[in-house]
Amino acid sequence: MDTIHERVIKIVAEQMAIKEEEVTPGKLFRADLKVDDIEDFNVLISSFEEEFQIDIPDQDQERLMRGSVEEAILYVRAATGRN
Repeated sequence: MDTIHERVIKIVAEQMAIKEEEVTPGKLFRADLKVDDIEDFNVLISSFEEEFQIDIPDQDQERLMRGSVEEAILYVRAATGRN
């Protein structure tokens, strides 16, 4: 099974229609990956919740989308207790 790191990157790449190689941990969702549209934002959050069977509260959603891919990976790891 893929690691959380790999799965988060795959989700971001698929949902944003970009190559996985373009999605690195240091990339910021808004500044680098251009996740500015609320629909894109909601699709990513929903995809994370569905893939990892977690609930991401509203206050955490906004913080995640202002952050980096690495922050999303760390959040999912903490929420699931897995790597």
